[in-house]
Amino acid sequence: MSYAIEARIDNTETTIPVYLYNYGNAPATDVTVAFDASGLRDVTIKAWEYAEECKLAGAVVTCE
Repeated sequence: MSYAIEARIDNTETTIPVYLYNYGNAPATDVTVAFDASGLRDVTIKAWEYAEECKLAGAVVTCE
């Protein structure tokens, strides 16, 4: 699995999209990605509302 992040950080509500791709020949299983913004100040983090596999706990979004 690999991922790429495109970001522009400013004082407006900015979405940071993350894309995951499986370049293998078989389906990926048991893959979890966590994005932890707890070390950042004045940041609000939320999971995309349609990403049912992503859960928010504090400043951490975990997606399976």
